[in-house]
Amino acid sequence: MKLFRLSGILLCLFIVSCSNDSINTSYPEEINVAWIGPLNGPANLLGVENLKAMELAVKIYNKSGQTPKVLIKKYDDNYDFLKSESIYESLKKKKKLPDMLFLSTYESMFHLSDRLFEDDILTINPIDNDIKLERLNENIILIAKRTEGLARILSAEIKKDKKEKTAILYFDSDSFMPTVANELWRLLKHTNNSPDLYSYGKDINDFSQIISPANLEKYDSLIILAYSESYNILKYIKKTNSKLSLYSLNTIFGIINKPKFKKLTEGMKITHFTKKDGNEKLADNFLDLYQNEYNTHPNVHWVSFQAYDSMQIFLKSLAETYQHESSYPNWKAGIKSIIYKGSVHKCVSGNIRIGRNGNSSGINMGAYVIRNGTPFALKK
Repeated sequence: MKLFRLSGILLCLFIVSCSNDSINTSYPEEINVAWIGPLNGPANLLGVENLKAMELAVKIYNKSGQTPKVLIKKYDDNYDFLKSESIYESLKKKKKLPDMLFLSTYESMFHLSDRLFEDDILTINPIDNDIKLERLNENIILIAKRTEGLARILSAEIKKDKKEKTAILYFDSDSFMPTVANELWRLLKHTNNSPDLYSYGKDINDFSQIISPANLEKYDSLIILAYSESYNILKYIKKTNSKLSLYSLNTIFGIINKPKFKKLTEGMKITHFTKKDGNEKLADNFLDLYQNEYNTHPNVHWVSFQAYDSMQIFLKSLAETYQHESSYPNWKAGIKSIIYKGSVHKCVSGNIRIGRNGNSSGINMGAYVIRNGTPFALKK
């Protein structure tokens, strides 16, 4: 009788073991993706269309019937790293951390990077790419324009326009704008133009406290590195010193729906990206898909282009990993191997190559001038 019972127990254990082996946790049937970024707040320009492009890519992928299925959930952090941290810790506490994360808030990359590595969360930033981010860890991939490249574009325009004294006014409550500002200062300091830096933090509305009308008179040019507060800056500048030549980033389009946008930005030179800077054929195809899905085109192409490309690279790498399961111990190892092997990805934004340190090349912005509210490319 004891022998019979022991045999029965061993048989049950064998059945359970076989059942567990049939559930391949290394290659699950569904991959849960989380997107954290700004849907509201001063930098929602970097989030709303970014998320829409990603959701569109996931929808197209799932409709194709490829394995695995991908689910995406969104979390709004208002471009505040403290909210990003709170969202992440809440998911961790509930044991609902995603399999894959797309993180669009610059400062959050630094505050979450160690935890992302410890929890083995593969993360793609579809907005930012610079030397500081690429030093974080191997779980972070940057599929975006190069931050330092923005400074090179603006400094080249300043030099071409033979400006003699430039002020750089920048938002300092995250690390992105200071990175651009400091690179601009470095590039211009050895020329006849030795620029002055002026920084400001959150909730500043009166910019005369930062750079007085008297100080403005000393300059022939001003570089504005800002988000939605650009509107108050421009109103102050135009009222105080309308002779200043203005330069900025294409974050200026975060205020495109504000009154007098055309008048305030007329003649401003900016870094920008349109379909002509990438793969125009693929860009037109994406814009048609976006139009069909949302009944509108994205206001700022580079935000949606980079997001779509980032998700497409991930999804294609994921599908390839699952097609060659025996080659990798798990899907994350497969994704890293495929993405980091240095292949060129033909994308909407251009031909993108991802290096061993997780940074990317191939997305190249250009210099534009705003005329009547519309950006026009300047000759290179």
